[in-house]
Amino acid sequence: MEEAEAGPQEKALQEVNGGAYCFAAPWLWANLSDLPQSKGGEFYLTDLVQLAEEAGERIEAVSAKEPWEGLGINTRVYLAQAEAIVQRRLRERAMLSGATLIDPNTTYLGADVEIGQDTVVYPNTTATSAPTA
Repeated sequence: MEEAEAGPQEKALQEVNGGAYCFAAPWLWANLSDLPQSKGGEFYLTDLVQLAEEAGERIEAVSAKEPWEGLGINTRVYLAQAEAIVQRRLRERAMLSGATLIDPNTTYLGADVEIGQDTVVYPNTTATSAPTA
């Protein structure tokens, strides 16, 4: 349900929808045209869940382990926040694997970068993997 259409009961819930969905492609394509149009003229993917339930399809909700896992990227501010979270996790992974980051807050790592055990990474370092052909 979209927040704009939620009543007091829905707004009292302590969960939010992260907006990620997985559908069987044949079912999705066959039912996408059945989406009702909202009062504002929009089509809500959330309505597909109700359509699937009515059709007897299996529905499963998955809870995020960490609150930031459902972070939406709607502005450059949110993008920067998400990047900071990812960088913190990459730095922690490197250090827990035996690398020494002298100043972790100024070290930027690509997601596929591997740092060997007992490697010392100095401040203001950016490490990315070389592109492959």
